[in-house]
Amino acid sequence: MKSHASCLYGVMLKHFLSAQRIPFREMNVEYDPFLMQKLVITTRQMGVSQTEVNHNGS
Repeated sequence: MKSHASCLYGVMLKHFLSAQRIPFREMNVEYDPFLMQKLVITTRQMGVSQTEVNHNGS
């Protein structure tokens, strides 16, 4: 999930995933300008949080 420290939806999603014991990796765009640029190019959206689901079978 890509988020920002003050994003309420990101906090809610982290709580939900943790409660369901679903592993996730948080990527904070606040500290990574390259990640933010990639996010905008990929999704054409400036807002966070954004969730990318990638089921790898494990």
